[in-house]
Amino acid sequence: DYQEAKKDSVESSDENAEKLSSILPADEDLTALTRMLDDFAFENHYDSNPFFISQMSYGNTTEAEGFRVLPITMTVESSERNFSKFLEYVESSGALESGVRLMSIEAVNIQTSEEDNVLRVQLSVNAYLQSE
Repeated sequence: DYQEAKKDSVESSDENAEKLSSILPADEDLTALTRMLDDFAFENHYDSNPFFISQMSYGNTTEAEGFRVLPITMTVESSERNFSKFLEYVESSGALESGVRLMSIEAVNIQTSEEDNVLRVQLSVNAYLQSE
């Protein structure tokens, strides 16, 4: 019984470590982060309900207490509905179940257009990494 319990414990520990590394990675993998954000945009972009990331740039990583912060500046063209969905996506980031990398929104600037009902949004987002 002990050996079986030990094996289950090790497997569970490995699985949780893998989940943790996906939401709070140790390495600054900009390709994976960009792909994650692109996947969200691809899955939610429709002609009648757009979500398009037109610009994205990364700042320099800074050290904080127990973690590192990677600042991201994004420009997004989105419907109101998809922008709300993106805010929920970021809000739920960091949950082990979702596997979405831990992020926070630091600033939002929204411009509206009455002719096409598309929001033009400039975002300051932080993505978090494990401390070195």
